[in-house]
Amino acid sequence: MGQSQFRFKLNGEIITELCVRCAMLGGKLTDKLEIAVKDSVLGWFAVDDNSSLLDDALPKFHLQYRDETEWQAIPAFERRLSKDKGWKTVTPDELLGVLRESGAIK
Repeated sequence: MGQSQFRFKLNGEIITELCVRCAMLGGKLTDKLEIAVKDSVLGWFAVDDNSSLLDDALPKFHLQYRDETEWQAIPAFERRLSKDKGWKTVTPDELLGVLRESGAIK
């Protein structure tokens, strides 16, 4: 099987632009990687796990991915029966791990 091709969703919406970049802390680049997405209104912003929100009632990011290469290898009748349609919910750190494991990032 070839290199995996991924699709991403954030809060149920397909993300057309996603990048992995070094996080900023205090205006300086760090070695920690982060997931950033581009919104047509907001521009680029980092997606975090929302663990530092002060109120649990505040909305949280819902990040999902689908390995299109893996999904297309599943027989069509099984894809039709799938409730999640191949989408997997992950934290940003888990997604970084998936991308590393696939060889998409180093």
